[in-house]
Amino acid sequence: MSLSATTSRMLACKGAPAELRRRAGTTGTFGTDSCRAFITSYSPDQLVGQVRQGDARAVVGAAYPSLGGPEPHDQLVQDGKLWTIMGAKERRVRGVLAGYDLWLRGTGTADDRRGNRAETEGGALGVTGGGSRIAVA
Repeated sequence: MSLSATTSRMLACKGAPAELRRRAGTTGTFGTDSCRAFITSYSPDQLVGQVRQGDARAVVGAAYPSLGGPEPHDQLVQDGKLWTIMGAKERRVRGVLAGYDLWLRGTGTADDRRGNRAETEGGALGVTGGGSRIAVA
C-alpha cells in the first residue's frame, strides 16, 4: 500500500473535518478548502526551538484544488478552533505527494482558544456557560 493510500485511510478513520483558510492579500477575505485533519499535541521532549507548549501538529491530505498546499500563516479550523499554520512539510515518497505535516499554533487570546472559561467584567466575579472556574479581578 502506498503512503498516499495509508495517509488517506488514516485520515478517514482518525481525522475530522477541517477547513484550510488563506487570506486574500491584506483583506479580510479568505479562500477556503475543506479537508480532513488529524491534530495531536507535541510531547514535552519535542518542545525545542520555536515550538511552544500549546502548539500542535497535524496531518492533512494532499488534495487542495483551489489553494494549492498549505503555507505558513494560513489557518486551519477544526471543531471551531482556529489554528495558524507556522510551518508545513510535504509528505512525499518517490516524488508522489501523500499529504502534509503541519506545525500549528492556536490564535486569539488564551480564553478564546479554551472556550468555556471563567470571565470577569468590571472587577465582578463571573462564571460563563456553566463552567466550574471562577475568576477574580
